[in-house]
Amino acid sequence: MEDEKWQGPEVKECSVVDAFNMPLFELYLVIDTRTEAEVAAAGGKRLASARSIPPPPEGVTLETKMWEFFTELESEDMWPIQWKWVLVYGNDSENTYTWKVAEFLKKALLVGWGDPNNTRRNLFRMVQAVRVMSGGYPAFLSSYPMLCGEEVEDMRASPAEIVPGLFLSSRCMEFNSDTVRYWGLTHIIVDGSQDVPTLPGLVTLPVEIPDDNLVDFTRSFPAVYSFITEALANPSNRVLVLFWGRSRSAILVISWLIKRFSFTALQAFDYLQERVFKKLDKVYLALDQLHEWAEGTTGKTIE
Repeated sequence: MEDEKWQGPEVKECSVVDAFNMPLFELYLVIDTRTEAEVAAAGGKRLASARSIPPPPEGVTLETKMWEFFTELESEDMWPIQWKWVLVYGNDSENTYTWKVAEFLKKALLVGWGDPNNTRRNLFRMVQAVRVMSGGYPAFLSSYPMLCGEEVEDMRASPAEIVPGLFLSSRCMEFNSDTVRYWGLTHIIVDGSQDVPTLPGLVTLPVEIPDDNLVDFTRSFPAVYSFITEALANPSNRVLVLFWGRSRSAILVISWLIKRFSFTALQAFDYLQERVFKKLDKVYLALDQLHEWAEGTTGKTIE
């Protein structure tokens, strides 16, 4: 069987943007490997959902410390199902200790999964990847200070950054003037039927798209493309596509990607999927309309 050949989650480096997009607010397993002195120098702040595994004191091996940590995780009331991705970071991505922690976590997951009597073995198998964040905590802090703090309550539901300045909303996001200030938003695309507050200084494009798979999305694609493209011409602008529901935000972002990068519909889908950690369901993404849009704007047909 396929599972019998499982070699554990892939361990490799990831960018700060990829770390941001996980999304951390949903409490993926995040591990901070900085020393106590490094954490203190940062004002006690960390990626606010992180668990700390500083280097062990003299006389204690990393293996002993990591098995204690992993055993503690196993003993918790519920191993969160959303821990499909694990993020490990230190003060930089070159830190040997940080990489050792990542590799050991892979080993522990394999050992736990290989034990047929372990009641959490199938959850261990769901961990798809262990990522070591490029640049470490300083790099993340410089880009996303709003997600750094002392407690998880300091964090907020975060959108996914698709290209610099363009964000796809999270279904958990609250939208109000505080959100706009927090994320530095300048432009927003919303469903015209949603009760979204009109905020001073925020350029808004209302688009009437019912949450219905039978709707004609193509009528909205040209206006959405122009709005996003013109906004991103200024690097200081930040555009949020905000539709509550299953798929409408993703459809509009895919339509923009198709024309902006001369993608086919499936290339744009893959590009977006790589930047969001929630699985996108093609059933709800009006692919026939996106294929039509791609052929009309780029001349590219279905792959």
